[in-house]
Amino acid sequence: MQNPVAHFPVDNNGTLIALPALPKLGALVAKGRLVFGIGTQLNNQLPLSVTQVFVDPNPNNPGYLYQGTTVGAASYPFSYIDSGSNGLFFHDTGIAQGCQASAGQSAGGWYCPAATLDRSATITDVYGTAAPVSFSIANADTLFATTGTAFANLGGDVTSAPETFVWGLSFFFGRTVDTSIWYQQLSPNGPWNAF
Repeated sequence: MQNPVAHFPVDNNGTLIALPALPKLGALVAKGRLVFGIGTQLNNQLPLSVTQVFVDPNPNNPGYLYQGTTVGAASYPFSYIDSGSNGLFFHDTGIAQGCQASAGQSAGGWYCPAATLDRSATITDVYGTAAPVSFSIANADTLFATTGTAFANLGGDVTSAPETFVWGLSFFFGRTVDTSIWYQQLSPNGPWNAF
């Protein structure tokens, strides 16, 4: 499905999502902004301090439309930034699971470490650009026991795709993330994210 923003008469080359930083136990409400266009209006300019990370535009490559992520010695070559996913999803057997969403019900693959884990990662693109990213993984049982509905440190396992790191909505909190649209102005050679 094509992004409908590409069909706007103006401000049609991408979007930016700006969400606030959240407390460690999340928030009941997290209000942010979705702005159409990149560099087309005063409210959607790219700051000089952002890093642009392109996806692989070559359909002949295994990493087509992906970016790479490394966390310590772990490599996730099929990674992507996705505001539609509700957490950070990646495979790490060193992080405890077995959460209980409610009495006696398993919460699937949510991570439940004994204490919040602070990690450093690097997102890289096909051209060698590297963007360092810090993230945290909290105990999902602890988060779900609060009144919060928005969490910057919620994570889960993707056993079925061990080479994938999904930078979901948790990644967006405390950042402005720009997403360009391929073949529009600014992205003739492939789409990118900037943060």
